[in-house]
Amino acid sequence: MNAEFWKRVLSLEGRTLSTVRGFPFVLDRVSTAQVRVLVGPEYRPHFLDRDMLEVADTLPRRNGLLRPSVVRAAGLSEWNPAYVAGIINHVHSQ
Repeated sequence: MNAEFWKRVLSLEGRTLSTVRGFPFVLDRVSTAQVRVLVGPEYRPHFLDRDMLEVADTLPRRNGLLRPSVVRAAGLSEWNPAYVAGIINHVHSQ
């Protein structure tokens, strides 16, 4: 477990972040094991596991950005790669 990385993720709780393509999502809740993001005008909840985010943080970036396609190709998040990449990219832009 990467404590420094997770500390940065915790600091984002309640913030609105963006995907690589600029679509907003809310990092609603962060626990010790997962993140809950709210997506779209209906604020649909999506859950992302800490372990998966920590592995995604080690994936290669292009021009400093992690792309959703890299997350999906690594088999980490079939349905939510844009939000995974958005969180990772924001953590590294701080």
